[in-house]
Amino acid sequence: MNTAPLRVLVLFGGIPLYGQERANLGVFTTLRSAGVEALFLTNAEHGYKIVEPELDALGLAHRPALFGPVIGAGLGLRGWWRVVRGLVGTNLALLRAIWQFEPTHLHVMNPLYAIYASPLLFVCRLPLIYRIGDAPPVQSRLYRWFWGLLSRRITLLVANARYVVERCVAAGFPPEKIRHIYSTPRPAVPRPTGAVALPVSHYHEDWREKGTVEIAPDSSLLTVVYCGQLQPAKGWLLAVEAVESLLRAGKAVRLLLGGDYTFRNPEAQAVKARIEAAGLADRIVFLGYVDDSPALFSLADVHVCPSLWQEPLANTVLEAKAAGVPSIIFPNGGLPETVTHGVDGEVCHEQTSEGLAKALEIYLNDPARVHAHGQAARESATGTGRFGPEEFREQWLRVFRSTLHDEPIADSR
Repeated sequence: MNTAPLRVLVLFGGIPLYGQERANLGVFTTLRSAGVEALFLTNAEHGYKIVEPELDALGLAHRPALFGPVIGAGLGLRGWWRVVRGLVGTNLALLRAIWQFEPTHLHVMNPLYAIYASPLLFVCRLPLIYRIGDAPPVQSRLYRWFWGLLSRRITLLVANARYVVERCVAAGFPPEKIRHIYSTPRPAVPRPTGAVALPVSHYHEDWREKGTVEIAPDSSLLTVVYCGQLQPAKGWLLAVEAVESLLRAGKAVRLLLGGDYTFRNPEAQAVKARIEAAGLADRIVFLGYVDDSPALFSLADVHVCPSLWQEPLANTVLEAKAAGVPSIIFPNGGLPETVTHGVDGEVCHEQTSEGLAKALEIYLNDPARVHAHGQAARESATGTGRFGPEEFREQWLRVFRSTLHDEPIADSR
């Protein structure tokens, strides 16, 4: 197999850092140890707020490209002007980066970034790797049409779960051009002996308020962690209701909620106010967006991921595993691929707050199970485990090596 240096140009035009963005960052931080060099094209208008500081902290190179707004109905004249400007500006930045960086591959994970990089994306013949972390983007006529074009241009499609592979095949993508590689978590941090100052953020319309929240470990309580967006489809409210019912029953439990509740989220703010009025703010703690999720998981005994939608793959489950923390999940999307029921967590088939409370009681009543499931979880996400970094790195290297222009595209499955 060709061992020439790999240089990957990554289209990274997003504004927040959610699971999709962090999973793709994980690809290139892991591959760096194998000598893979990456250059990220970031959002020129908003990248400086969150994305570029994170890239700097990880030691990943970047340069700006204009990109533009989400394309859809209701943009208006000014919005469409920004779309046109984004198309021109992104193609100029992409052309300059190809000329100067001399990449061996292009990497993209979002159809919107690909739209703004076209038509140069289609004219350029560099191998195009698309990492897909959700069902194919065919939610509108425009995206269905563009996905059809992009599907023919993609050299290899890398899916993060078997569930996503199935959705892509059902949408007509050629199976021989699909590879399945699970994500790998960020390294865990040791369990603390004293209080942890968690770095958190609260988002507002045009600015981010940063601070810390101090949380002390408490061996007298079962500490349950939810880490993710505080949106209805994520099932976070069921976790709150489950812990409320356990507290009413006199159980020694607390819930740490890692997720932004300030930005356009009146429901979360109302729930937070209700919890405070009930005198439960020390047992159900709204932290805000946690910038260091491994530090949050170092405080956890159990992790809950009660997604009510077809979640493709939750990075938080993998981060919990790396920390030696079992997860309770609902059997939706690709989540059942991450947890072996009764071994490294619990698959809760009763998708209600009552069902979640029953699953939590299993761990409340059996501390030895918490430890045993946590050990099994850690083994699966470290070293050569199926979610471990070594297997992850080797699989991704095969993807990039096999798609160099002078190499056949060998199926690594």
